[in-house]
Formats: sequence, structure tokens, C-alpha cells
Amino acid sequence: MGSGETAPTMKVPHRSVFERLDASGEPVDAVMLDTPFGFQENAPVLAEATTKYFRDAVSRDVAVAGLARTDTGDIAGVERALSRVRDANWVFAGPGSPTFALGQWRTTPVADLLREKLTQGGAVVFSSAAALTLGAATVPVYEIYKVGMDPRWEPGLDLLSTIGVNAAVIPHFDNQEGGNHDTRFCYLGERRLRMLEPALPDGAFVLGVDEHTGVVMDLDAGTAEIVGKGGLTLRRDGRSVRIETGETVPLDVIRAGGEIDHAAAVPAPPDRRPAATGGAAAGQTDAAETDDVELSLAATAARLESEFDAAIDSGDASRAVAALLELDAVIVEWSADTLQSD
Repeated sequence: MGSGETAPTMKVPHRSVFERLDASGEPVDAVMLDTPFGFQENAPVLAEATTKYFRDAVSRDVAVAGLARTDTGDIAGVERALSRVRDANWVFAGPGSPTFALGQWRTTPVADLLREKLTQGGAVVFSSAAALTLGAATVPVYEIYKVGMDPRWEPGLDLLSTIGVNAAVIPHFDNQEGGNHDTRFCYLGERRLRMLEPALPDGAFVLGVDEHTGVVMDLDAGTAEIVGKGGLTLRRDGRSVRIETGETVPLDVIRAGGEIDHAAAVPAPPDRRPAATGGAAAGQTDAAETDDVELSLAATAARLESEFDAAIDSGDASRAVAALLELDAVIVEWSADTLQSD
């Protein structure tokens, strides 16, 4: 997921991946890796807010791994946290610092434990900062954008190589927060991304995921489905191929980094049945499933403002109050998004 992992936009993808695990007949053991934001003073608050989102919006209980840091000398505590990850068949990680997470994980078997989910059955759902860690190379986004260090890659977990994808994942691909400067490509902008591309590992490409967007890599069906608000971009040597939300393509299109014409490719039909082995790298959405969630808080506010104005003009006080109450409820729901991007 490019962002929005605790926003209303991603409820349906989250639910669908849980439902696939339910269908396997095995109990779902869900755990959240709290490492990416483990350096923050409010890490426990963020962990509680995230588990509350899954409990309230997705109707799932998610345990916190307790792996905020691995450098505290608490060997027993780290082993307990790793045991939780080892036993889980659904593992989530989200916002924070990708380089901090990688630094904490490198001395642990976290990468191997995640690979086991994809090869032996399970799901790995990573978003935002955590998604940055999945590929062969990682953008040290804070160091470049906030500290001013020269653009460079850091080694990633290279978890995607397990499924044959040689890429650097860049979430927040369509970010527009800069206003008067380019903050696309996870705050790098075009100039800095062009500087970085020649230094990618041999054969690697950029896998860009827009905000409030996810890509479902179904390893059993051999498909990749784009869900959410935006699209997926496969970029190699400055040339981009974009796959829009709602499209499902063969996973080989992703593996090829855009060198296969996805418009001409015929995707394998999505297999909604779980297999005994294999996993998923994100949530899968049934096309028949619908959800009333709008794609941004701004869009919802604009709709409700129009309804409120119409109610006032017609003298319908009850309808005006209903619009206000709905807006209040929607604000509360969106406030669970730990990125607060809206």
C-alpha cells in the first residue's frame, strides 16, 4: 500500500486478505511490526491507534509484536517479539522511518520470517515507510528530504525477490504536498529520482504505488490487482508504464518491470480460493464487494457541505443536522489514519 493503511479507503483490501486466510480453515494470527515508528516518543500511542483501527474498521484483533527496538539489550523481549512474528500468518507494518526499521531488523531474522509467510502460506501487508523496505533498494527518505543528505539508496530487505520481483518500492508515488515544489515519488521529486535511477542494482526497476492505493500480489493465482484510489507505476530508466486501479494483470507483468505490454497481456482469472501454500503480499478485493467509503475526507466534506446548504435553503433542519453529524462521524473515522495526509 502506498499510504492510507489506517484510512477508510483501505478497509476493503484489509478485509479481503483476512477473508482469504479465513477460507484456508486455519485460525488467523495477526501481528503488527511496530519497528518503523519505534524511535518515536509516542510509539505506544501509534500502536494502540493502529490496532484500534483494525478492531473498529476491519473487525479484526491485531497484536503488537513489541519489536519497537532491538538495540536495547533486552534479548528476552526481542525473542518474544520474534516469536509472535514467527507464529503469525498475517504481518503488517506501516508508517515511520524505513532506515530505522532496517537498522533494527538487520540483526534479527525478520526478513526470513517474512519470506516464510510468502512461501509457506500467509500474508504480508506493508505500507508507506514499511513498503519502502520491501525491495532490493530503499530510499532513505527522511535523510534526503528532511536532513539534506545527498540522494542515495540503502540496501532493502529484498523480500520481493522471493516472488521474482527485482525492484525498489516507492510509496506516496503521486504525493502533491509540496505545493510549490515537487514531492512526488515519496518526496524525492523527479530531479532526485533521475539521479538515483542509474545507481539501482543491476536489472532493478522502480515500483511506484500511489497514495491510498494498493497492489495485490496473489502468488497462488499469479495475478496482480490494483486497488484503491490511484495506480501502480513500473518505471525503468526514466520510462514509465502505469496500471490503473481496478486492473488485474499477470504477476509476470510486475516481474518484468513494465517490459511486457500489460494492455495486451491476458491476466489469469483471479482465484479467490486460498491454496494450501503460498501467500499474498497485500489485500485482495472482490470486484462484487462494494463499500460506501469515499476516497478522501475532502470529497466527503464537499458532498456534506452541499447537502447541508440544500437543507438550510429548504428549511429542513433535521437534514442539516444529519449532514453535520455524518461529517463528525467521518472525521473521527479518518482520524485513525496515522499519516494524517488529509
